[in-house]
Amino acid sequence: MTRTTRTFLLALCPVLLGVSAPPAVADAAQEGWRRFPNELAHMVRFLKLSGQEQERLLGIIKRQAEARKAQETTHAQKQKEIEARRRAVEEQMKPLLEQLKPYQQQLEGLSQEAHQLQKERRSLRTVHEAEIDAFFTPDQRFAYAKHQLAREVVHRYDAADLNRQQVARVEALAEPAMMEINRIETDDRRERERAERDIRNRLNRKVFDEILTEDQQIAVQAKWLYYEVGRQLPGVRLDREQLDRLLKMCRPPVVAWRQIPKDRQKRAWQETITETRRAVVESLLTDGQRARLKK
Repeated sequence: MTRTTRTFLLALCPVLLGVSAPPAVADAAQEGWRRFPNELAHMVRFLKLSGQEQERLLGIIKRQAEARKAQETTHAQKQKEIEARRRAVEEQMKPLLEQLKPYQQQLEGLSQEAHQLQKERRSLRTVHEAEIDAFFTPDQRFAYAKHQLAREVVHRYDAADLNRQQVARVEALAEPAMMEINRIETDDRRERERAERDIRNRLNRKVFDEILTEDQQIAVQAKWLYYEVGRQLPGVRLDREQLDRLLKMCRPPVVAWRQIPKDRQKRAWQETITETRRAVVESLLTDGQRARLKK
């Protein structure tokens, strides 16, 4: 029931109960459907209810209003009793709370001491990190950061088993990406993380598109599908042979998915996961594994 319908019914209830209402409410009730074109009025008009049907409807409304009024009266009394009992309990608790205050103060003091210890540990760690950082030259720090970035990319595409030449090309692409990361100028941690994540994603995409061969791309995407399907098998523990078979089962669906136009691939990827999972459940899992999966 909408707000407009409730407004009309509340306006109508005092009239039905024989209770005098404020002038505005009384006028609204007298005007009836013409003043309040709510959903109920529209239904009455649309269904062309007869006078007898309208009387029956008004009877239902009156019965509901009486039930609500009776409930409000009962609840008002019960609410008073609840408040009185709550105040009594609070009065009984006062002496106990006074006795607990010293212990609460001791606990707060201990928490502050523990917090201070954590603060001192963080401070010392920061000093030590700065000391180690100062040991290396800016060029050395940049070279290592670039190397770490390249390692992350190579690890991301471990299924591709990149050769030395490809790794060298990844490191070459990592250098301008690391320079771009160092040029990020913001003190906001979230903004910096967002900007850095965008640079890393562009690097990953560039490596995937320009360095990996088609067969390596298929191997990487098959591994991604392998992980996605595995996440959708909760409670099922696959043995090594099953895991190897699962990885092999993921390659043909990926090859088929790559033939789909790029503008449809995002949606089709979810369908590929679902279909591959169904095939795995039917042909790879044992009866016991399927039973655990249903639970």
